[in-house]
Amino acid sequence: LQGASVGLTDNVPVVPYIALVDALDIQIENLTTLPDAAAGQSISLTMGNGSRLDWSGTLSLAPLHSRGEIELRGPYPALVYDYLREQLPVRLSGGWVESRLVYDFALADDGGVALTATDLQLTLSELDVRERSSNVLLARLPELALSGGSFDLGARAVGLQSLRLAGVELHPERFEDGEVNFLQLLPASADAPPPAATPASTAPWTLRLQDLQLADWQVHVRDRVPATDVALTLALDARLRNLDNTPGTSIDLETTLGLSTGGTLRASGELSVLPALDTSLEVRVDDLALPLLQAYLEPLAAIRLEEGRFALAGNLRSSPDNLFYQGSVGLRDLHIDDALQDEELFRLGELNLQGVSLEMAQETRVSITDLQLREPYARIEIAADGSTNIGALLPASPTGADAAESAASADAAAEVTAPLPALEIERFRIEQASADFSDASLPLPFAVLMTGLNGEISAMSTRSSEPARVRLEGQVDEFGLASIDGRLRPLAFAELTELDLQFRNLNVPSLSPYVIKFAGRRIDDGAMDVDLSYAITSNQLQGDNALRLRDLVLGDEVPHPEAMDLPLGLAVALLKDRNGVIDLEVPVTGDLGHPEFNYGSVIRTALGNIIRNIVTAPFRFLSSLVGGAEDADIGTLAFRPGRADLAPPEQEKLLTLAAALRERPQLSLRLAGVHDAALDTPQLQQQFLDRRVDEVLAQAAAAAVVPAPTRRSVLEGFHREADLRL
Repeated sequence: LQGASVGLTDNVPVVPYIALVDALDIQIENLTTLPDAAAGQSISLTMGNGSRLDWSGTLSLAPLHSRGEIELRGPYPALVYDYLREQLPVRLSGGWVESRLVYDFALADDGGVALTATDLQLTLSELDVRERSSNVLLARLPELALSGGSFDLGARAVGLQSLRLAGVELHPERFEDGEVNFLQLLPASADAPPPAATPASTAPWTLRLQDLQLADWQVHVRDRVPATDVALTLALDARLRNLDNTPGTSIDLETTLGLSTGGTLRASGELSVLPALDTSLEVRVDDLALPLLQAYLEPLAAIRLEEGRFALAGNLRSSPDNLFYQGSVGLRDLHIDDALQDEELFRLGELNLQGVSLEMAQETRVSITDLQLREPYARIEIAADGSTNIGALLPASPTGADAAESAASADAAAEVTAPLPALEIERFRIEQASADFSDASLPLPFAVLMTGLNGEISAMSTRSSEPARVRLEGQVDEFGLASIDGRLRPLAFAELTELDLQFRNLNVPSLSPYVIKFAGRRIDDGAMDVDLSYAITSNQLQGDNALRLRDLVLGDEVPHPEAMDLPLGLAVALLKDRNGVIDLEVPVTGDLGHPEFNYGSVIRTALGNIIRNIVTAPFRFLSSLVGGAEDADIGTLAFRPGRADLAPPEQEKLLTLAAALRERPQLSLRLAGVHDAALDTPQLQQQFLDRRVDEVLAQAAAAAVVPAPTRRSVLEGFHREADLRL
């Protein structure tokens, strides 16, 4: 049959399908019904759109058996799409197919069918998949190349030597309502009847693909759910070898994924899909740019993630009930700005986690050999109303019914909160940390800058009662020094904390805002050293605070509603020694578990009590400076009635007072003499009378009066004189 043409019209579709076979050539030679006699055959078919089919081989009728080769060439995707367009959710445009295979077909006497195909080659190129209504491009397939394919119906096996998909372009998109364009193409789920049970004797199909290559893929992702659209392009190259649906078979994987926003992800190793996903991969992430997350952070906080790079390198193993990672994790050049104030909020030079071991099974366990934090910086501000810049960046808290519902949800969540995972950090190092702190809620603005904080915290664990060792040192403002040394349980500090904190050469005038709030006085000059020693055991705080102030100069009084009524000037004068130094011990105690415990209030109360005690009994304090008795009151010198000389005990008190005043040369002492009429008057009168008697007796002795007067006669004479005057 040569040069035949066939027209086909199918009116079942909404748009009738019309197909034309331009040229149909069929040639069969030596066709016979004799057993095992084969006839040569060839068929050539050319469709109206240029698609061509060539079929050549042999045909035997008794029994029915055919062997041959089939070749396809032309725009077959368009041919298929024209017929199935009403059933397809997408548009197909373009597409060119070139394919060939060698087949062997036989029909046995019992009705069984034997069908094999070998040397299957297939190339599909330049195919576009578009959205049906808008004609927006969804996917583009420049090249699909399949080689070495085989099929065996009897053995229920399909095999491919190589499948290459090159230059594929995908355009996944998530719309404002959360729907994804590719998922919308899937048919709606319906309650389908359960599949018929496969007879136990039927062997499952075996599928094998020796080499799968995904080369030069471009995945253009767009997410319209965030307030600001997220768009990026993923460049994908992957190669999988030994794909097999036999349970337990390992697949070799090697893949690279690059992001247009910056960063590369690589993975290589083995994975098994059946009977469950099981992987053993070497993974690596290089310079993954974090600003990509900015659109997703905006609803959580008013911040701008300006910069940041993430890195990871290690081995990943997973099974249905276990995930294990071992390697390193890194973060560098992190830069976060405050979107409300348009200022820097947080900065991190580098975060390195070495020797990371993460296991997620029945219990999550994390182990880190070395955690290094380099050049972190944070800005913390307290506004005039007491709010903080961190709190201002977070979404407003719900009110009314929403707040009640949120509180109820939080309570319910608290009841089921899982315990902390097992976390171990052998060493935590901090290098060149800095922080800006300011407080505008005080009468005077307060600001302090801490820089150059270095040190380490060692051996932290949530599963061990052993505390971590802490050693930190940094600079405060221009010439101040801060250091911390001790041990604590970082995740349960109220159970055990023992810390010694030292601050040297702090600029006291910068602390004026807190002094005004405490005692209503400015500080004009001075420097301070502070030694703080804290011990916390089972929520019980025991603290010793040693303050050493040099050259302290008080400024003007500044009224403040929260200030204590303290004579700070007198207290400073009493406390300041001859070198202008004030040494002060402020012990504090408290129960951290008490709901009303506030450390600031504890310190404020303790310091206020010390100052009150000093100014209430200043001479007792002065006595204590030179080793006097604790109950000695050297502010009062007691004279015996009617006498101007001091008894020895009072002389000792006077010497103690003199020694104390030498220690406090800035003090001026005003003496006030007093007398007791009830005690002093009789004694003074007696002394006056005795002096007059002694004078008369002395005069009589000098004049050699005979007879010499006696004391009695003198007193009687005074009496007669008094009567004469009366």
